[in-house]
Amino acid sequence: MTHQKTVGCIELWQAVVHLALADALCKLDKNALHQRKAMNWIQRGGTDFCLVCELAGYSPQNVREKLLLLMDKRDKKGKR
Repeated sequence: MTHQKTVGCIELWQAVVHLALADALCKLDKNALHQRKAMNWIQRGGTDFCLVCELAGYSPQNVREKLLLLMDKRDKKGKR
């Protein structure tokens, strides 16, 4: 595989992780099903989640921690 293809594959898997984070953080009334599925996928940390993170060059634990941090910020912002 060429370097360009390798970079493209990494960027693709990074986009999958980013989309899951965006879905997990969306407004509940807008996409509740997508939000629950994304949150479960990240929080359970199953084999597929870990593989996607590895293919994206991310640590599954860091992705989970990032989700919790972003949820905390969102919740604090919503209480204002």
